Amino acid sequence: ASLSQNSRDSHEKIGRINSVLLVKVFYVLRRKINSSTPPKTAHYFMIPRSHHFLMLVERTPDNELFHFSLAQALVTEGRAEEAVPHYAFCIAKKLDWMMPRILLGKIHIACGRRVQARALLESALALAISQAHEDPEKELRALLADLRE
Repeated sequence: ASLSQNSRDSHEKIGRINSVLLVKVFYVLRRKINSSTPPKTAHYFMIPRSHHFLMLVERTPDNELFHFSLAQALVTEGRAEEAVPHYAFCIAKKLDWMMPRILLGKIHIACGRRVQARALLESALALAISQAHEDPEKELRALLADLRE
């Protein structure tokens, strides 16, 4: 059993090393292209921001800030559904954190999941009130009013 566990650990380590090497190659290529081509015509490889945060989450899976940043990057890249478990992780890890509730609630609204959205936004509103966050409170009241219509 320990041999197969060692084998799995080795494969995971090789995968992480390959990911890091791939990122470094892209950065080197991008620098080389940018330095040799005028900026107006420079076309270079863009590594998605989410890849950076995914590596951080893989390295430190219990860090809610890395999960939050990954979720934000995924949403920005148009991959909101993939952000759902990361926002959910943040909510479970830090019960008084209002922002992941709001952002996850907005994803649920966009996906037509009004019941889940309402529950999250109501809990976020309670946090906004208890933490005296006036602007988020106004936004949450408006979102909840839209959900009631």
